[in-house]
Amino acid sequence: MHINKQGFTLIELLGVITIFGILCLLAIPPILNQVNQNKRTISDANMKIIEHAAHLYLDNKTAANQTYCVTLQQLVNQDLLTDPIQDFNNDSIIALDRYVKITTDANKKESYKLLESGVNCTPTSTTGS
Repeated sequence: MHINKQGFTLIELLGVITIFGILCLLAIPPILNQVNQNKRTISDANMKIIEHAAHLYLDNKTAANQTYCVTLQQLVNQDLLTDPIQDFNNDSIIALDRYVKITTDANKKESYKLLESGVNCTPTSTTGS
């Protein structure tokens, strides 16, 4: 006697679905962690680009122990940045009214900080740019 079996039984389907579910539970967290790590890396790279653009904007005209302020809009206007600037940490566009605050130490070493929207920056020195 020959039994003609077509398709899968319910038990076989449940077994495959269970195995697939377990594999998903094992694979998804590392993938999500990698996506988040990549977003942080891209955000760090964007900040380095903004810092470099601010450095080019100042054109080595900095003095020791000074604070300089430049908006992202000024950097875009000088073709040092392109608009829009994506913030991958919170999946938004960085507002161009934000200031980059550049401070120099006694050796004229520059440090940069991107201020939040609405936060004013008070320079101790200005450039002719």
